[in-house]
Amino acid sequence: MKKCYYTLIWGVVMKNLIKKIKNDSRLLEIISYVFFGGMTTVVNFVVYFIARSLLDWSLVVSNTLSWIFAVLFAFVTNKIWVFGSKTNNFKSLFFEFSKFVFYRLLSFGIDMLCMLLFVNVIHTGDFIAKLLTQIFIVIANYVFSKFFILLAWPTFILIISANCPVALFSTTSTCLADSI
Repeated sequence: MKKCYYTLIWGVVMKNLIKKIKNDSRLLEIISYVFFGGMTTVVNFVVYFIARSLLDWSLVVSNTLSWIFAVLFAFVTNKIWVFGSKTNNFKSLFFEFSKFVFYRLLSFGIDMLCMLLFVNVIHTGDFIAKLLTQIFIVIANYVFSKFFILLAWPTFILIISANCPVALFSTTSTCLADSI
């Protein structure tokens, strides 16, 4: 009888939790990011250890290859399922992908420095080094994606030109200075 009562309570708690998650877009976004970030980490680990252990490639080559696969996977999942970013044409998609790759290159620099530090200086094993490094990378990539890449609002660029000393343009190339 006690087990049935606890199961009923657990069911009600989970139902309320799921309802809260569905109604809170910020919480849903974070949970989605953690899930797909975890999947991206799995892609990164699998490719790294196939290249490093099975193919006997160097740390730098293995880490670079794993980064490329992880970036491609992350771009698609973040764009479609996490941030729900929409692009209307190839130019917008290319611009968004370029920003994504730029910020991922920054995190790749962090990744490579941490891996070299952990493996060659501190002498941890590859697995521990990769695990610790990925914790930093997931956090950095969330911040980059949320605030700099896959924006739900227009990105504004400050441009100084000959025609107008200071002009604001959105990423859709609409001059905003005229409407201010």
